[in-house]
Amino acid sequence: MSLLRGRFGAGFMNKLVVVLSITIVILGIVNGFLFYQLQNQITEQETQLSKYTNLVKITEFSSSGFWPIVGVKIQSKANVTIENLGVNDVEGLTLTIKCSTDSGPGEAKSLAVLNSGEKRVISGYVYLTLDTIGWVTVTLRLGHVTIDEYIVPRFPNTQ
Repeated sequence: MSLLRGRFGAGFMNKLVVVLSITIVILGIVNGFLFYQLQNQITEQETQLSKYTNLVKITEFSSSGFWPIVGVKIQSKANVTIENLGVNDVEGLTLTIKCSTDSGPGEAKSLAVLNSGEKRVISGYVYLTLDTIGWVTVTLRLGHVTIDEYIVPRFPNTQ
């Protein structure tokens, strides 16, 4: 600092301090404005998402029988009922059915529009290894956001 003061003088240093102070204040105001805008966008998206998250539900899960596929791997047909309890139609839903003993990604079903008040049964398969007990996770997503999840413990329940 003393090198600059000696080279440019005290008047220059005072102006430099004022300019830097004003720049910091302006950056603070811009940062606050941008944060406010971002917060408003997040709030708006949460509001839009809340229209669907509490109103589209997995209401029932059932499975029927087991069939051998290859070796010790078996499958069971799963039926999942989802219901749109809201007043808006919903599109962009994906339903995934996965057993904890299956190392794959599970079976995913993309759904067309689920109309307001509509109840729909989606069928898929659960894969597991013979003589194992796991759990089935059914996940309902809107885009990349999980809006409902249903877990069936002790699958298959043979007792």
